[in-house]
Amino acid sequence: MKRDKKQADELNRKAAATDYAPSAMKYGDTWPDAARAVGLSAAEAKEQLNRRKRAAEEGYASEQYNMGVMYQKGFGVQQDAAKAREWFQKAADQDDVQAKSVLKKLK
Repeated sequence: MKRDKKQADELNRKAAATDYAPSAMKYGDTWPDAARAVGLSAAEAKEQLNRRKRAAEEGYASEQYNMGVMYQKGFGVQQDAAKAREWFQKAADQDDVQAKSVLKKLK
């Protein structure tokens, strides 16, 4: 498969617009900055962040991983290594491969 930078950028932009932290961080140091860069209003940005938090709290492993990234980097929340590890562990307990990988590196 040939690499397509333009398509990769577009997919990153779409992922960022849904508050996927690893993609959103490419567009700013904070979630509000990234949200503005991808064209979300303040209300849309707040709702996206709240939706992610609710999904993580309800047990969705991918969102738990996302919350771990956010706390690890201080993206949209105050940086907190203990909370990051807690969210990564919750995701890893559900066999999330990315979370397991991060936890191995944190030990």
